[in-house]
Amino acid sequence: MTGFFLSFLVTGIVSAATLSEVTFPDKIHVVGQNLVLNGLGMRRKLIFDVYVAALYLKQKQKDPNAILSSSDPKKLVLEFVRDVDYEKMNDAWDEAYEKNTSSDQKPQLKPLLDELKSLMKSMDEAKEGDLMAFTFTQTSTKVEVVRKGTSKAELEKEFKSKDFGKMLLTIWLGQEPPNESLKEGILGL
Repeated sequence: MTGFFLSFLVTGIVSAATLSEVTFPDKIHVVGQNLVLNGLGMRRKLIFDVYVAALYLKQKQKDPNAILSSSDPKKLVLEFVRDVDYEKMNDAWDEAYEKNTSSDQKPQLKPLLDELKSLMKSMDEAKEGDLMAFTFTQTSTKVEVVRKGTSKAELEKEFKSKDFGKMLLTIWLGQEPPNESLKEGILGL
């Protein structure tokens, strides 16, 4: 079981933030460090709420470029507020990759994105209440999915690429996020 999920499930919520009835703790412990909740944002697609995103950093930061260039650990946690077919999610990965990845990085990052998409496809769909977490360190990106009602990761994969982690984080913090209010929310604006 992962540190975030374990602390969330076992210790309960001492202090927390809530968006659309989804609550996240104000602090978590990741790779030996305490991280604070930077902000919460809602992913919307057309008129539908899809997930609430929580961004955790070593210290609060409103500048997306400073977050992306920092070597400090970071964690982005998504809690789904509706069921989402992984085909639709994979289409969203492709679209975000095309919009937010520089042409010189695309050849090296595409195989990692394809591997992530194949992992997601094996899960069939994200159900309401499922958690998807991305832990970013200097050397790797860890992806975990915990199904609602369970306490262990159903999917857990570590990608040994700092650039892949930065590309993933750029999806939410780059020039063309899924929706601007999501980006503003996780930046605490």
